[in-house]
Amino acid sequence: MHRGWYDRKLKLVRDLSCGDVLVYLEIEYRRVDCKVCGKVITEELEWLASNPLYTKRFAVYVGKRCRDAVGRERGQRTPS
Repeated sequence: MHRGWYDRKLKLVRDLSCGDVLVYLEIEYRRVDCKVCGKVITEELEWLASNPLYTKRFAVYVGKRCRDAVGRERGQRTPS
């Protein structure tokens, strides 16, 4: 539970590309006063990844591409 917002800032967040165009979202996030602990905490946005520099869907996309690349690499190796 929050009493109100403490301050707010703008941030650029990487999202999925649109064709060859890199997409960044400019978002406003707030720091809020926590009623429970009395500290100032950053508002949680459920669509941001755990690293708040990119969206969850971008993180999932990159993770899938990495797993696919590792799978292809393993398939191309010759057995020793």
